[in-house]
Amino acid sequence: MPPKHGRATTSPRKTPIQERSKATVDVIAEAAARILAKEGAEALTTNRIAEVAGVSVGSVYQYFPNKEAIVAALLETRLMHSRSLIEALPIADGTSLADLIRERVAILTRIAFDDVFFPMELAAFIRSGSAPKTLVEKPVTEQFRLILEARRTELVVEDLELSAAFCTAAVRGVLMATREKTIAASPEKIISELTNLLLRYLSECSP
Repeated sequence: MPPKHGRATTSPRKTPIQERSKATVDVIAEAAARILAKEGAEALTTNRIAEVAGVSVGSVYQYFPNKEAIVAALLETRLMHSRSLIEALPIADGTSLADLIRERVAILTRIAFDDVFFPMELAAFIRSGSAPKTLVEKPVTEQFRLILEARRTELVVEDLELSAAFCTAAVRGVLMATREKTIAASPEKIISELTNLLLRYLSECSP
């Protein structure tokens, strides 16, 4: 959601320290998420955000210089939550390679299909170059690398760092195409096909 003239700052005016201030910031960010999901980007103004959040416009500007900064804060919160979900997944010895891949693909796919948690405009914000992509891409790649290290004897690929990066790029590309309606399929179908794609690439096997 880049500005029409130049690039607006996406940094907050100040970092909330007290719990009450943090709660206000969260309410403002969540109000932006609801507006984006239900009304679209055109309806996203600081006045509308304040109205939905139930705070004054002054309170909004106390923490954020503009709506772009609010969207950036919302996106970072979403990405951090997504990252925590991915990093919490175990790599158990008794879990098959297919299941290890499927678990991670499933989390990312369900996030991509959740229009309230991850409105389309947030995906656009990522593409604009304003988003901290590494917040999720780096831990996803690291998760794939750990899986490949643990299942090295089952693989046909040799460069595990490169293969992990390829897996992340493949998932990102398919899910972005899904969000943009270039690919039309249910979450279950996407999870199945992506798991199959990665497994064939890594081990020349199907799940």
